[in-house]
Amino acid sequence: MKETNVVILAAGQGKRMRAVCSKVLCTVAGKPMLLWVTDAARKAGADHVCVVASEPDVIQAVKDAGFEVRIQTERLGTGHATRMAADFLEQHKNGDTLVLCGDAPFMDSDTIRKAYEQHIAEDNALTVVTAELPDAGPYGRIIRDGNRLAAIVERADCTPEQVLIREINSGAFWFKTDILIDTLGKIRNNNAQGEYYLTDAVAIIIEAGYKAGARLADSQDVVLGANDPAGLLLLNERAAAMAIEKHLSNGVQIELRDGVMIGPDVEIEAGACILHGCTLTGRTVIRRGAVIGPNSIIRNSEIGEGTVVEYSVVENAAVAPHGKVGPFRTVKD
Repeated sequence: MKETNVVILAAGQGKRMRAVCSKVLCTVAGKPMLLWVTDAARKAGADHVCVVASEPDVIQAVKDAGFEVRIQTERLGTGHATRMAADFLEQHKNGDTLVLCGDAPFMDSDTIRKAYEQHIAEDNALTVVTAELPDAGPYGRIIRDGNRLAAIVERADCTPEQVLIREINSGAFWFKTDILIDTLGKIRNNNAQGEYYLTDAVAIIIEAGYKAGARLADSQDVVLGANDPAGLLLLNERAAAMAIEKHLSNGVQIELRDGVMIGPDVEIEAGACILHGCTLTGRTVIRRGAVIGPNSIIRNSEIGEGTVVEYSVVENAAVAPHGKVGPFRTVKD
């Protein structure tokens, strides 16, 4: 049987973020960016997940989450980072491997699955996930030959015509694993930065006569990342908007958009009501008819049917149905 592997690149320092933790551990909607990515890979059905890291806090977080980790001691580009997982790939070479960026939290399981379905259907050696933006900005442009992928051209190398292309590289690639292993050894660092770029694998694979394809994602959000606090703020604002739209469509009443943050792993049943100023994160469940807020924080807890939580904090606890917490209480298990 074929195996599906995921290699997540998470070795960057993110100095511009100026955070007390590594960039990939900065939180979006209360959840580290890296764990958004690992959970998407797991939800998509990956058999094996390996994270390439360099910083001690990331290494420990990966181990705590139960995933394999490989260490990149020198930061020499995405191709070099992927090569650090060579032994992992050799152990699971009978199948396909997805390479993801650890700081792209909105790369979702549905996009991963659809790209893999196309990858298999077209018998591609490589399939890149792409997105279409109104302004492609600094991203590498996708060059197509009909429905096939012909090249990825970095912005600095684009012709005036190529600059106008709106389809861009997301940084997520499906590979046939054995071809990826062979290709990693052929990537060279003959560029101004002296780094090994995974995007160079496209030309190597096409020149070897293998098929390469591109899957356009349904949402442009899959390419979003953050390099500084302003970028992280934008990610959090987008995550908040997506969560509110999701829960509204499921029958949840939300009093105001402003000041409400709902994490990606939070479950809220139809008929529950979320008032202003509330933060719901972690593996939290809000049952039908519960009223949360105003100004309440719920983390990793279950709030029973019909229960009211007012101006309070509930953490790692289960609150019985038809009760009341607050105002101004802290409940912890």
